[in-house]
Amino acid sequence: MTERIDLDDMAVEEKAEDPDGNYGDWLWRGEGDPDDEPSPGWTDGDTEATSESEESTGGGPDRQAAPGVPSTGGGGPVGVPEDRGGAGGGTSGSAAENTPGGGIEQAGTAETHDVDIDDMTMALTYKAAHHFTEPQRVFAEAREWADWVGVVGEVSTPAIRKFQREAGVELDFFGGSESGPDERLADIDAESMFYAERMVVVGVDGDEWIADAADWEFVPLEHAAEKADWELKEEFLD
Repeated sequence: MTERIDLDDMAVEEKAEDPDGNYGDWLWRGEGDPDDEPSPGWTDGDTEATSESEESTGGGPDRQAAPGVPSTGGGGPVGVPEDRGGAGGGTSGSAAENTPGGGIEQAGTAETHDVDIDDMTMALTYKAAHHFTEPQRVFAEAREWADWVGVVGEVSTPAIRKFQREAGVELDFFGGSESGPDERLADIDAESMFYAERMVVVGVDGDEWIADAADWEFVPLEHAAEKADWELKEEFLD
């Protein structure tokens, strides 16, 4: 039978506190004096023993940081001044590599051209988009010969989004009455990703002003439908 052990009777060696504290306490905890610092938890390796590896790798002395202390390429812990054997607050070189102008080219945004100009951008007016018997087919086929397709109109943006959901169509851009359909199209300039050599507004009678104000080409709905073989609702044809 196993003999019972009384844990209270076991002698436990208490860990003596380090009277010298930890390296860097004067900086991190505001305790002590930097002149009374204990020795750091890392040492310089034997330079003679490592000279051969240094020549092959191009590295400096083998400096290893204390366990649990973050370090940088310099070898010392982050947060300790370099003149005290640490790595300081980081290198300015790493920051320059990740900031604009530091040698890294910035990627274009969703409204910026990074490639050659496209061939065609087409905007249907909100009124014109409601005259198709099969709007989903119309917008899908339009993408076969237009690089960008959108909808603009004298209605609110939620109204355009509702049409998009109900018709099941995909739009690259849209613009409602909040800023004006002409202003939305005018914003598509040479810096926009939607900019193209030919920019066309397809609309009904009364929509011509949108194209004129934005300096776009206007194509009447019936002409576009005839060329593309798009079927229009009877009420439009009457």
